Amino acid sequence: MIKILNPLIVLALLQAVLFAQFKYEKILFVPWGDAPGEMGFRAVPGGQFGPNSFTIDKRNQNVIILDTQHGKIGEYSRPTGELVASHTIASTTADDIIWEAQQHYYILDQN
Repeated sequence: MIKILNPLIVLALLQAVLFAQFKYEKILFVPWGDAPGEMGFRAVPGGQFGPNSFTIDKRNQNVIILDTQHGKIGEYSRPTGELVASHTIASTTADDIIWEAQQHYYILDQN
C-alpha cells in the first residue's frame, strides 16, 4: 500500500504545482525615455532592446532594474514607483543582475 500511495501523493503534488493558477500583478510602471527615472529602449533592424533583468530587494521590497541601454541600474520604490537611486555600471551589454544590497551587486556580462 505504501508503494502505491507515495507515487500518488507525488503525482497529486506535481499536478498541483504544474496546473496551479498564477496571478498577474502589476507592481511598477516605468516609461521609456532618456529622462531620470525612465528606462532605455532601442529599436533597430536586428531587434528591440530594453531592460534585460530585474530583481526585488529583499530588504525593502524596492524593484531593481538593469537598464543596459543607459548603462545603469535603477532602484524604484515598490509602493510609489519613484526612482530611489540610480547606479552607473561600466557595461551596456550586461545580461543579468544579482542584488545583495545598495552598492553591492553582481553583473553578468557575456561580452
